[in-house]
Amino acid sequence: VLLPPVRVSPRRAPSIADRLADELAAPGHAVEREPPPIAVGTHLLFPDLAIERPGGRRFIEVLGFSTQDYVATKLERYRRAGIADVVLCVDRAMGPALDEAQVCSFVRRVEVEDVLAAPNGAPVR
Repeated sequence: VLLPPVRVSPRRAPSIADRLADELAAPGHAVEREPPPIAVGTHLLFPDLAIERPGGRRFIEVLGFSTQDYVATKLERYRRAGIADVVLCVDRAMGPALDEAQVCSFVRRVEVEDVLAAPNGAPVR
């Protein structure tokens, strides 16, 4: 019996978080993809990446669509979970311009330098 040929689906392009993880790992940062969820009361946080840095871990979450309230709520939940070192990456085309130190806005691609510098100084654009 002849079976029909198996169609191989085209490989999907890497996500923004996947590309960022690869770019962070290239210079030697220890990157954890999809770290375990973080419980905050009745809510769960799902960071996309965690990187090891001097003094602890930095959690990174890429947000496809966001509003100011959504980002503020997310940051508050991370604070309530006792996590101060977090960067939320917000697509400029899909969300508002935010003036938070822990928000890294991007278009198509997140810049590694922005993620590494975000919480340590002025807001990143």
